[in-house]
Amino acid sequence: MVVNAITRSGTNRFAGRGFYYFQDESLRAVDPFLKARGEKNPESGEKIFGFSTGGPIVRNRAFFFFNLERSILDEAVQLNFPADAAPLATDYSDVRSIKATNSFVRGDFHASSNHNFSFRWVREKTPTIGENWEEENQLRDYVFVEGDMDHLSNGNWTAIIGNNATNEIRVGHVREDVLQGMRSFFDDNLKFIELNGRDQFDLGAANIHPDYSAGPNDRWGAARSRTTTVSEDFTFIKNGWMGAHTFKTGASWQRLIHDPQILGRPVNGVFEFQHNRPFNPANAFTYPSRFQIRLGQVYYHFGDRRTNGYVQDKWQLNRSLTLNLGVRYDHQTFTPNTKDALAPRLGFAYDPTGSGRTVVRGGIGKFYEYHLAAVRSNVLRLGPISPSFQFDTGEDLSADRGVIPQHVCLQPTGSGGLANIGPACRALLTDLRNQVNAGGFPNPEPYLDGDRRLGYLWSWSLGVQREVIRDLSVSVDYIGNRGYDNTGLIDINDCGNGPNGRVVRCGVNRFDPAGTLIPAAARQVNFGRVLQYQTRDDLNSDFESLEISLIKRYSARWSARAAYTLARARDVNGTTSFNPAGADPNNKRYSNDLNPREDYARSNFDNRHALAVSVNVNPWRGLGAGAIFRYYSGYPISEIVGTDVNGDRDNLERPVRGVHDATLPIRSALDSTGRAIRNGIDGEEQMFLDLRLQYVFDLPRAQTVVPRQVVEISRAVSASSPRRGR
Repeated sequence: MVVNAITRSGTNRFAGRGFYYFQDESLRAVDPFLKARGEKNPESGEKIFGFSTGGPIVRNRAFFFFNLERSILDEAVQLNFPADAAPLATDYSDVRSIKATNSFVRGDFHASSNHNFSFRWVREKTPTIGENWEEENQLRDYVFVEGDMDHLSNGNWTAIIGNNATNEIRVGHVREDVLQGMRSFFDDNLKFIELNGRDQFDLGAANIHPDYSAGPNDRWGAARSRTTTVSEDFTFIKNGWMGAHTFKTGASWQRLIHDPQILGRPVNGVFEFQHNRPFNPANAFTYPSRFQIRLGQVYYHFGDRRTNGYVQDKWQLNRSLTLNLGVRYDHQTFTPNTKDALAPRLGFAYDPTGSGRTVVRGGIGKFYEYHLAAVRSNVLRLGPISPSFQFDTGEDLSADRGVIPQHVCLQPTGSGGLANIGPACRALLTDLRNQVNAGGFPNPEPYLDGDRRLGYLWSWSLGVQREVIRDLSVSVDYIGNRGYDNTGLIDINDCGNGPNGRVVRCGVNRFDPAGTLIPAAARQVNFGRVLQYQTRDDLNSDFESLEISLIKRYSARWSARAAYTLARARDVNGTTSFNPAGADPNNKRYSNDLNPREDYARSNFDNRHALAVSVNVNPWRGLGAGAIFRYYSGYPISEIVGTDVNGDRDNLERPVRGVHDATLPIRSALDSTGRAIRNGIDGEEQMFLDLRLQYVFDLPRAQTVVPRQVVEISRAVSASSPRRGR
């Protein structure tokens, strides 16, 4: 995606602007759960205020512009817990807090009529308390905190060369500091203090239950990234007997540095439970089923370089036909393969009648995607000889039978319903941590790099737009793509399930007979999962959509638009995380490593139906009104058993007919083996209605006041789908 932002600039006279926006809980409907308890919304609301100013530095030559904006968002959250979670977790309401300060500076210098220089600087500081509060159903004392600081600077030189050519050189730098973790990782001023001399075992462990989270949050880390970009773009316009040409060519070089990247999850440890009951050391039914913790190094330094270039021509053959021809080149340093990625593109727009009322348009192109930094970081920190180690007890369901698990790290101490690391477990972990910190520690579950290639899409479209009557047009478009060279994590130490239904480990001599993957110092290890990044043909994806829109351009004091999309997206991402943007693209896992194609089904972001209708009306003078209605059929959900049935240390098993449906029926469609298909449950439908009413008062000397009332009505139709497991 390319985003172009056009900002204000200074002029030859000084000018300024001030603004203030306010909304509080009195303008919002009372949450139905609060209303049922006779309570009101907690104090919440939004304030946005600031000012901007600009003017000359040197008249007709140099100008400045400055903008400062402050946003304070106190968003009400309502948490509801199952009855068996009491007294540890009981219903409550609170406020999520986001306080952002944004500063912007722009300078422009007109050296001559043909040479212009500009500079832009942006700073954003956004401390947040309570991100994903409701999604994680977290208790009040353990909410997630994030301190986000971004700096962006950009310099630009535009040169006009003769009457038909321009050249533009840009140099940009982005500094991003994303600091996040439990509340105790920040001081009273929300400054990130990390461990601050504390032992990780003293922080308290996260307690993850099926329907809520308790204890200190297990997510912490920091991404201190620096990106420098240099780009060059040249445009040349030529008119000739074969039509008009707009030639463009350019190149870009980008350097990314993570200095450092802090990857510590779960630095304080995580207890997982198969039930919602608070932990009680005297009750075996309340014990956890799994414990994990990260030991050793958490700071990593790494970088990447990316280079690309392109050549394209917008060729207008005549008034009825325009072609777009081009090719792009991409190169990424830390991708082992695909060092020279060439991507051709072709597009056209054709008016078959020559009247200007109909256009047929289409195109086809190849689009490459860079591998993200998390792939590199996983290989660095989780190799066969690893500077860090994720301890994992594996899953033990003894508590379901009222039996205390045997592993010492599944025998925690308890206080107030929370499980904490016990003395015997602490002694074991301390010894392991000392071994890791001493160096040369063999990792029994390593991540390995493979022959990764840049993934790419072949994408195409074809459509027609027709003006049916004056100011009213209808368009119909078909869009499709096919994804190739996708990369995922494959467990190469998985040799299928044995007679007892448990996974059989191949052993190092079978998955690495030549000794090219596992060094000699680690070959005696009893490996569990051995995850390798592999680029495979059986991970191919596809997408198709039919898009229909009706557009009424502004005339007679009103405008409107209606758009409907029928789409289907399918891929082989086997992870179970519900995320509208798709699950983590760097850690795709599959229910069957011997045949990942079994997970080929609806994508996590497959939204079959989408409808949007908007209307804007200006009935009288400065009076304006508008409405936007949106409907989405929802993202699909995978039905899983909820436990690690085959002992492969993943939780991706979907229920099988006759095996897992004795007490609970399977709601998904079944494949030929009787297993529930991936993403077989329809997600929640969503409907939104946004209303706007405003009146613009024109004051003397071009000063304007715009009072505005915005009302949003949201409705979610539940599919009664579970949050975790089945």
